Amino acid sequence: MKFLVYSREHRGFWKQSRQGYTPLMSEAGCFTLPVAKAICDDANRWVKDGDPPEETILAVEQCPATVLAGQLSLPNL
Repeated sequence: MKFLVYSREHRGFWKQSRQGYTPLMSEAGCFTLPVAKAICDDANRWVKDGDPPEETILAVEQCPATVLAGQLSLPNL
């Protein structure tokens, strides 16, 4: 299983190698769970109790680029 990281602040997915953000799931970087958790832990370190997290982990069976071919984007969450 692979993991995507969605940024509520930037309204997009983290790209591979942590190089920017994209609203397209097909361009999202696929990370291992430890890497995705580290990204989220770092980004959410200043979030106050009760506030929504800035970054969220999404589990996927396959990297979206191999499945979606650039056709799916995520609406503003």
